[in-house]
Amino acid sequence: MTNPDHAGAAAISAGARAGLAARVFRRCRDDGEFRLAARYWTGGVRLHLPGAPVEVALADGVPTAASDGPAGLLAFTAPAETWEKLLAPIPPPAFNDIAPAAAAGLAVSGDMETYWQYYPAIRRLVDLVREEWNSHGAL
Repeated sequence: MTNPDHAGAAAISAGARAGLAARVFRRCRDDGEFRLAARYWTGGVRLHLPGAPVEVALADGVPTAASDGPAGLLAFTAPAETWEKLLAPIPPPAFNDIAPAAAAGLAVSGDMETYWQYYPAIRRLVDLVREEWNSHGAL
């Protein structure tokens, strides 16, 4: 079911795509909850959002400029419909968190021990992406 308040993932402009990644990076860098949950993490996370991939690289828990596949990268992919539900302003049941969204096609690649160690940081990242996604009309 498509959110009637949005034009759809395909409508995202190139400027909005580039802007989303930069805004999310700044939010992670400045967000105390994310920084606390990500402390000591050297690696990164990439969300393959439809038309607007977001990557945050980390060095000892500090967000750094994204590189091409930092060591320890966790990557998340999902069908566009799954991302739409995960990033909805008020996600439907089972889409308010990344773990249950796996049943709807969200897949993670990378080291699963790192995934679980930094699950709170990843969950916070998704919250920050959701806020930026909706505040700038990315969907």
